Amino acid sequence: MGNSYFWGFVNVVLRFPEILESAHLSQLEMQGFAYELWRVHPDTGQKEVIAGSTDALAGEPVERIVKVSNIMWILSL
Repeated sequence: MGNSYFWGFVNVVLRFPEILESAHLSQLEMQGFAYELWRVHPDTGQKEVIAGSTDALAGEPVERIVKVSNIMWILSL
């Protein structure tokens, strides 16, 4: 004990938009909610939407942060 060893690196690939199907975001729209899943693009500083309802968000949406690895996504509903 007491000795530390380097075991290697791990790489994970998430396929978009397939990974979002398991989140069932489309059910939100079926229940009458408008939503967007987005982040601030690190290079441009612009809002980048990766999933959303066909209806636009209105008023002031409720927002929750979703952290995936080192990326912060925001779910607006």
